[in-house]
Amino acid sequence: MISHDLKCIFLHPNKCGGKSIENTIWDIVPEPGSADHRTIENYIDEYGMEVVSNYYVFMFSRNPWERITSIYFGRKQILKVDMPSFEVFVKDLDPDNNPTKSQLSWIKNKGDIVKPDFIGRVENYQSDWKVVCDNLGITKELPHLNASKHMTYQNYYNDQLKDIIYDRYKSDIEFFNYKF
Repeated sequence: MISHDLKCIFLHPNKCGGKSIENTIWDIVPEPGSADHRTIENYIDEYGMEVVSNYYVFMFSRNPWERITSIYFGRKQILKVDMPSFEVFVKDLDPDNNPTKSQLSWIKNKGDIVKPDFIGRVENYQSDWKVVCDNLGITKELPHLNASKHMTYQNYYNDQLKDIIYDRYKSDIEFFNYKF
């Protein structure tokens, strides 16, 4: 999402807390399919590099194992999609397609990484949100909207499934420095 008033661009990978941010900054009520998942490349194509480079660009990342777990349960619980088993879902993942595409793809333009001004982590959601607020000159509480319910992500993975996520999301794991 882009705010010309705040001169900011928010990049929103799926299941990284973005609907809460969209609600807090843009007053968007979260509904299935309401999120803006444009990439940095989309903003550069639409507004030009000069605008993008003069705006505060931020995003939140999430541990890929946790993110995939949240995507799976979110699709089942929030979108009410008929889902295969978690194991089949993981084995069939395509990190090049929505909603499971690599988080790194949100900050690539023509294949090159365009590093945002700030990358928060879902694991540090409230404290990293404060960094965003400080940079935007705003004071707003961040709710926790669109949450799926599930056990800790480690409960869903055996060694094979852990390795599948590692192999398919290795670029995210290395760039954002995540571990199982």
